Amino acid sequence: HVVSKNEVDKATDIICDSFITPLQAALVPDIRKNPKDWKMMTVKGRHFRSLKELFYYRTELARRSKAHMVNAVTDPNLLEQATIYIETDKSTGSGFILTADGKCATCAHVIKGAENIYARVTLENGDKEIHKCELLFIDEEKDFAIIRLETCNHYFFEMQSDFRTLRLGRSIIVFGYPFGIGLADDVIDLSPTITKGYISSRQVKSGNEFYFLDAQARPGNSGGPVLDAVSGKVVGYLCGAFGDQENKIVFMRSLKPFVHKFK
Repeated sequence: HVVSKNEVDKATDIICDSFITPLQAALVPDIRKNPKDWKMMTVKGRHFRSLKELFYYRTELARRSKAHMVNAVTDPNLLEQATIYIETDKSTGSGFILTADGKCATCAHVIKGAENIYARVTLENGDKEIHKCELLFIDEEKDFAIIRLETCNHYFFEMQSDFRTLRLGRSIIVFGYPFGIGLADDVIDLSPTITKGYISSRQVKSGNEFYFLDAQARPGNSGGPVLDAVSGKVVGYLCGAFGDQENKIVFMRSLKPFVHKFK
């Protein structure tokens, strides 16, 4: 017996009606309750491309019993837990947690003019959660801003207290999320990037201090932490680059003027 196209189509409809459609219906509520179940997401053929969308599907935020201070030298595997991926209505960028109660530093240009600020936080077990952040402080002249997460007892970076170490030739580590979601299919799977280099120059322009870095960084790294490779403590925040695509110099600013805001 030669199977006709009509018979194939009819058999396919029966399979869909009796198995696939009920299965998809059963998966939908599970997906909405647990957006981290990406195997189910794949079955349904859906990918989340923004934190805003994930925010509306999120589960209850994790309850943490205690905070943990992160040092890049003693805790190299915990850098991601203290670094956040930021998304607003207008842009994406990086940031980092500096206090146990969830105060984070980033660049002013990352969150400027945004109605909503979302941050993706990585937990100790590798799970991700989405926070809607509150803007606490912004200084556009120094391109600096402070936002706060919704919960407390976070992993947070140890901050440098002696900024005299910021001198030419000092080894540094740059951590963040270059190009944002452009590097991943799902925003939940986006991983940070680490690069190393050193301070190549200190300049003052219009009364503002800059440190040029011999290190790789890209759009999306803005607002991410710059760590002293010797002490393991955070010393500044990546701001951007001067020059064009072929001849550009990456620069950071020191956290020194804002240390008092995190005490």
